[in-house]
Amino acid sequence: MSRVGKMLGLAGCAAVFVLAAGGGLLVHMNVPAVRRAITARVNSLLASALPGHVVITSLDGLGSGGIDGADVTVDDPQGSYVMRVQGLRARIATMDLLRSLVPGQDLQVDIEDVSIASADLSLDLDPSGTLRLARAFVRDQPSSPAAPARGVQLRLGHVALGHVTVHGQPAKGVPVDADVDHVLAALQAGPGILVIHLREADVKVRGLPGGGEARGTLRETHLEQPSRRGGDRGAHFTWNGTVSGIPTTAEATYEGGALDVVLDVPSARPEQIRALWPACPFGATASAHVEVAGAIPALYLDVRASLGPGTIDMRGPLWIADRKVADLRVTAASVDAHAVAPSAPATQLDATGDLLLTAAASGAMGGLATLDVSGTVEGNRVPAATVEASLERAGSPGAAASGQARVVVHEPGATASVDATLAPKGDS
Repeated sequence: MSRVGKMLGLAGCAAVFVLAAGGGLLVHMNVPAVRRAITARVNSLLASALPGHVVITSLDGLGSGGIDGADVTVDDPQGSYVMRVQGLRARIATMDLLRSLVPGQDLQVDIEDVSIASADLSLDLDPSGTLRLARAFVRDQPSSPAAPARGVQLRLGHVALGHVTVHGQPAKGVPVDADVDHVLAALQAGPGILVIHLREADVKVRGLPGGGEARGTLRETHLEQPSRRGGDRGAHFTWNGTVSGIPTTAEATYEGGALDVVLDVPSARPEQIRALWPACPFGATASAHVEVAGAIPALYLDVRASLGPGTIDMRGPLWIADRKVADLRVTAASVDAHAVAPSAPATQLDATGDLLLTAAASGAMGGLATLDVSGTVEGNRVPAATVEASLERAGSPGAAASGQARVVVHEPGATASVDATLAPKGDS
C-alpha cells in the first residue's frame, strides 16, 4: 500500500474514532449516572460563580440539543427563599456548556429557548433594602484579586412560562400576591448586572383593599439593576385590565429614585367602586386620571376626576417618606352633592382653594382645607361662601376622628358665619 494510501487510511480511522467517541458521548450524556455527574459539576460551578445558591435538584433529560424536565431552586446568599422552578426545558449549546466546566474558565450559559411549566417567585427585600432575587445573581463588589471567583454569564433569550406565583414586598408597604400566566420574557445576568424583560403576561393580583382583585395584561415590562442610565435600579411596566371589575390602564417608570406614573380609570359605576370601598356613598359614575412624577420622596401629583356632571382638579407637591404630605391646589366645577350622596340635594357648585393632607407612619392622619364656593342648590343661587375645615385622627388603634369647620357666608352688605365641631363620641 502506498504511503498516501496509508495516510488516508489512518485519517479515516481517526475520523471514525472521533465520530464514534463524540457519538458515544452524546448517547451516554442522557444516562442517569452521567446526568447526575454533570448536574453535580454544574451545581458546584454555580456555587462558586454566583453569590446566591442556585441548585439543579433534578434533571430528566440531557442531550446535545439541551435539557428536559429540570427542577431548580434559588436562595439568596443568606439562604432565604427566592425562587423555585419546575419542569424546565431548554434548547442550549450543551457542548459549549460542557467546555465551560473546565476549571479556570468562566461559566457561559447561553439559552435561546426556555419553557417552564411552573415557578414560584419571591420579591422580598433583604435588610439592606435590595431584592433578594438580585442578591442571588449579582455580587455587590468584584471578588478579591487574590482569590477571584469564576465568572458566570447567563442569557435566556426567549422564555415561556406556563404559570408563576409571585409574592413578597418589593417596597415598604407594597405587598404583592399574584398569579402570572402565559409569560413571554427574557433574562440576562452576569457580574454586577441583572436584566429581566417581560414581553407579555396575564396577571391576577389578590389582596386589594376590600378584598378585591386586579386582572389584566402586563406588556413591555422590565427590571434592570443597575439601570442602563446609571441608577441603582430601573423598572418599567404597562398595565391594561380591571381592578375589582373597574377598567384601568397604568404605566410607570422608575429610574434611580425618579418616578413617573400615569393611571387612568375611564369609567367606574358606584357598585364597582363599592367592591373596593364598601362605604362609598356615590350615586353616579366616576372617572379619574392621575399623574405622579418626581424624585422620591419629593413628587408632584396631578389628579383630574369627575363624578356625574362635576369635575375636580387637584395638583401640587407630594412628599412620601415616613410622614406623607400632600399640599394641593383644588379647582372644582359643577359639583352635584346628589351625585356624591343620593340623600343630598341637587347642586351645581364651583370651588377653588387649598387642601393639605398628612399621614404619619403611626397611622395618625390630618387635613386642612380652605375653599371659596359659589353656585346653586336645587336650582336656586346661594350666596358665595368660604369654608375652612380641619380634621385629625390619632395613630392609636380604634382612634376616632375629630375636626372643626367654619363657613363664612358673603351676603351682599353683610357677612355671617357658622361654626361646627366633630368630636369623638363621649367627648364634651
